[in-house]
Amino acid sequence: MSIKRGAPSPSIPTVPSVPSIPTVPSFPTVPPVPTVPSIPTVPTVSSIPTVPTVSSIPTVPTVPTVPTVPSVPSRDRQGAVACWTAVGSVSQICRTAPFRSRLGRTRSRLGKTRSRFGETNLRVGAMQSRAGSRGSALLAVLWLAAALSAIAFTVATTVRGETERTSTDIDSLRAYYLASGSVERGILWILWGPMQRNQDGSPRYFNPPMPVMHFQYPSGMADVEVIPETSKLNINSAPPPQLMALIAALGVSADRAQTIVAGIVDWRGGSGGSISDFDQYYLSISPTFRSRHASFEQIEELLVIRGITPELFYGRYDRAPDGHLLPRPGLRDCLSVFGGSGTYDINTVQPAVMQALGLPPESAAMVVAMRRQAPFRTGDQINAVPEIGLAGGHLGIGSSSVITLRATAMTMLPNGKLSDLRRSVSAMVAFLGDKYDPPYHILRWYDNAVPVE
Repeated sequence: MSIKRGAPSPSIPTVPSVPSIPTVPSFPTVPPVPTVPSIPTVPTVSSIPTVPTVSSIPTVPTVPTVPTVPSVPSRDRQGAVACWTAVGSVSQICRTAPFRSRLGRTRSRLGKTRSRFGETNLRVGAMQSRAGSRGSALLAVLWLAAALSAIAFTVATTVRGETERTSTDIDSLRAYYLASGSVERGILWILWGPMQRNQDGSPRYFNPPMPVMHFQYPSGMADVEVIPETSKLNINSAPPPQLMALIAALGVSADRAQTIVAGIVDWRGGSGGSISDFDQYYLSISPTFRSRHASFEQIEELLVIRGITPELFYGRYDRAPDGHLLPRPGLRDCLSVFGGSGTYDINTVQPAVMQALGLPPESAAMVVAMRRQAPFRTGDQINAVPEIGLAGGHLGIGSSSVITLRATAMTMLPNGKLSDLRRSVSAMVAFLGDKYDPPYHILRWYDNAVPVE
């Protein structure tokens, strides 16, 4: 409508009140990001590579605040409201779509992270498997080393023991030859006799009474005992009471001593053509045999007599209060087929023989102590023994044509000291006189003799 100039202007119609802007609908709540499960603690394994660090999850962008609709001028407010409403909806739609895209990408990254964690767990499992196999190999190596160490220790101990045993055998062999050579040297000294003298008048070689000869060598030393067979009882002629006293002095019980004496008498006596009780006993054992019923030809025949044991025949060892072993004589040291029946050499007679001759045990021990200091040389020295009594008539200073030489040798160690190992050899020698060549004859030889004193 046109308005005439000069005409009054029409009144502007009142703008109706703008209706209240509707509230912007709230955006949907973003679902919470699922918590990444905690990685189980990997057991400590030697040299496991470090697990790669999981990249941080991007922070969800904050939804921008809807801008406040500016105030619209009075005119065309309805159109402006409509326009802003449309603009707000479009803006909401435009802003929500990128967020959802970012959320999808975040979820994708989270999936990749979980996949990486899975791969890491697989790698850790593989590493644990490898570590377990390495631990088993290490344990096997340790057991193998322990077994080899035990074997090496056993071998070393065996070698050391064999070395010591070989060294002992070598020393024993050297001592044996020293003793054997000393027996031969003792025979020569007896043959050369007291005729050879030193410048001071002392005997150069053997001069009776000389119960022991001392020999020194660069490799050791040896003592040779000179034991006349007349210092022993004669097994073929000794009366039963003397035999009974002798066996009792050796520590044998009375009943057993009676059996032994009866067996000796039966062995050396005639049978009268009948079988004796001892013959019946000998025929009941294995191997079977009968009594000789004749004189003893060798002293070793006593070993088959009923009641006689090797310990009684060869002697035994008793332990002294200080722990040392003391040899004790046996029947072979007291009886002989070449034994005397009159005077017994007081310098070599055994204490058991002296007791069989009637000398008290205390007096016999005193005789042994006195002759260790110096040999008896005169009859007055023999008569000076307390309580010698009638036994003094059976003891004297004499010699015999049959002598046992018993040599005990010890080798010299590299440090100059004598070895504790000893070896004894004995020989029974019959001296025949100058009419024979050689003037002696070895009746018996014993490689393993036992020194009594």
